[in-house]
Amino acid sequence: MGRWDNLADKDRLVLKEDRLPALDRLALTQAFAARSRPRSRSEGGRLPSAATIRCWKQCYCRWAGHLNRVGRLDPNKAPIDRATDDNLDSFFGELVAAGLVGNTINFYFQGLRLAYQRMYPGHDFKYITHADGISLRQQLDLTPRDIQPPALKDLVRLAQDCFQRGLRETTLARRYGLIQDAAIQAILCDPPPRRRALGEMRAGTHLQQRDDGWWLLIEPSNTKKRRVERHRLEPWIWPIVERFSIERLELLAGRSCDSLWLKRGVVKRIQWHSEKRFGKGFGPHMYRYAVAGEQARKPSVGPFSPSIKLGHSDPRSTIPYLREATLEGIAERQAVTLEELRAITRPLAERRHRERRRSGLKQTGGLPDSSSSRAGG
Repeated sequence: MGRWDNLADKDRLVLKEDRLPALDRLALTQAFAARSRPRSRSEGGRLPSAATIRCWKQCYCRWAGHLNRVGRLDPNKAPIDRATDDNLDSFFGELVAAGLVGNTINFYFQGLRLAYQRMYPGHDFKYITHADGISLRQQLDLTPRDIQPPALKDLVRLAQDCFQRGLRETTLARRYGLIQDAAIQAILCDPPPRRRALGEMRAGTHLQQRDDGWWLLIEPSNTKKRRVERHRLEPWIWPIVERFSIERLELLAGRSCDSLWLKRGVVKRIQWHSEKRFGKGFGPHMYRYAVAGEQARKPSVGPFSPSIKLGHSDPRSTIPYLREATLEGIAERQAVTLEELRAITRPLAERRHRERRRSGLKQTGGLPDSSSSRAGG
């Protein structure tokens, strides 16, 4: 087997940023440098969030890794000279050969286009995602995956069982490992932070004990809304994280460690426990599906509660997190709530419209506003 035969291995496919040619590194650095004021939409808009920048850089490094493997990464060429149809077709063929689904391929090409747009604001890179004038989304099968997450109560029970097994352990290292796993699983149940935020948690910063319980803090760099997210954990989680803090200090034995999780491989541990319990391993993101479905099925909450729970600024982002089997029932339960909201907002909108109309008539001496009739003239 050749070195690059396993195309599903991301570590082998992505060219690290520090290994990029000098011209590419310089272009990326200048493109994503902090700016004193927002740029116009035609020049790429304002600087995106840190998480978005990481995604775009990942797409570009994957692209550069492919060019390096096929011998087309000439260090003397500018990055814009490599964005040719032949190179894009070759890149597309490698992604297809790797067995990636349509959504993932579309993600890489969209990120590559946006990265180029930031590096060269005055150029049009629409051809990257529109081969022969046809959108890549129309050429690929973008059917959403059929994701069936476990019930949230089963995930809660998994965290509690892991915690109880940890308490019965007599060896400090094994006891701490299980209790740390239980703390991670419990935090993911209410509401689950994203994978990057989970891995970058620091001691004394992101998990805090206050007078009214334990609180979780997520920094703006790891949120889609670009602001700090704080929420109090459910009371059933408090004993787990409190015991975790005690075991952590005991394992450190006076030493200092900035990372909250002393045992590495957080994602692999979650996958291991889930495979043992449910027969199929999954990562931290599956908890977001479970929490969204559970929140949407509650009859006492509003239709936007799942979006608020997951930190989505656009409610449409929450739809893929809801199981297809429950969407119809959720829509029926929330129909009444939506009608109640419409009954409240419709009179407010009509009253605002009447006030603006009366104000316009007063300014024009009872005649219709000339600006409103200018289009007809």
